[in-house]
Amino acid sequence: MSVIYKITNKINGKIYVGKSDLFEDEFFKSNYYGSGKLIKPAIKKYGIDNFTREIVDFANDEDGLNEKEKYWIMTCNSKVPNGYNIADGGTGGATRGVGWHQSDKTKEKISQKALGRKNSPEHIEKTRLGNLGKIPWNKGKTGVYSEEARKAMSLARKGKTSWNKGKAGTYSEQARKNMSAGQLGQKQSKETIEKRRLKNLGKKRTEEWKKQTSDRMKIENKKRILENKHNWWKGGITPLRGKIYQSFQWRQWRTNIFQRDNYICQKCKQKGGSLEVHHIKLFALILQENNIKTLEQAIQCEELWNINNGITLCLECHKKTDNYRGKGLKKRR
Repeated sequence: MSVIYKITNKINGKIYVGKSDLFEDEFFKSNYYGSGKLIKPAIKKYGIDNFTREIVDFANDEDGLNEKEKYWIMTCNSKVPNGYNIADGGTGGATRGVGWHQSDKTKEKISQKALGRKNSPEHIEKTRLGNLGKIPWNKGKTGVYSEEARKAMSLARKGKTSWNKGKAGTYSEQARKNMSAGQLGQKQSKETIEKRRLKNLGKKRTEEWKKQTSDRMKIENKKRILENKHNWWKGGITPLRGKIYQSFQWRQWRTNIFQRDNYICQKCKQKGGSLEVHHIKLFALILQENNIKTLEQAIQCEELWNINNGITLCLECHKKTDNYRGKGLKKRR
């Protein structure tokens, strides 16, 4: 895996961004500080001890390496006069001429050289320890990129397919757990939520996208419910009344009464609108008299599903009844 590196002058803060075909461990073992026309005389002038080296990105192929070099040169603002890069990067810079490309033979050599190479567990651990405690240069900073820079980055990415699109198993199970743990408890600011809302305003989703999302969420939600991991799951604390209201039998009972009454309030004769089903005999009283403690017992209770015990009322008429929201039960007590 090739690397994008950053050289920083500790005295004046100027930066040079470059790319290398060396692996990370090979890069740090080498004494390579870039081949740019300005970085070399700068090192000679200030001394190599006044420069730091760090790896800022990785790439699996030449195209990815070129794009990332361009991105980091722009991000670090390392072109002259602010830094030591004399070109936008990507194809070797102006030193090789505009439009220069490596030959297919060279590309094949690079590909074969990198084929199958993997960093050892020791190297990975060494890299992790080396980065431990380091604070990213842009952490906590807002407005790091100018509006012009953001537009340039957006245009550079347009029409390009993400490197991991359609690739299953890109991240290991442990990596996914680490990413999940890192996001745990984090809340987006109101400004971020509002920006995302405005960005999506007026966007229309295709029927294909809707179906794919729906199918995916059904599978994920079913799995999470079975594992008691759904975000709505609170350890099974839903009251019996709530469970009955969520059941198919309850919905069917209401529908049967609405259809029988032709969706008309039986008091004020309003048709449609905010209609509700009113229990003539208290719902809670039926549960109490039949000693119903579970959803299974409720489903088997014939009295509970007798449509003659229900009547269609609009919300306002329902509020005027004696037993609205359990008022009748409170009086009995």
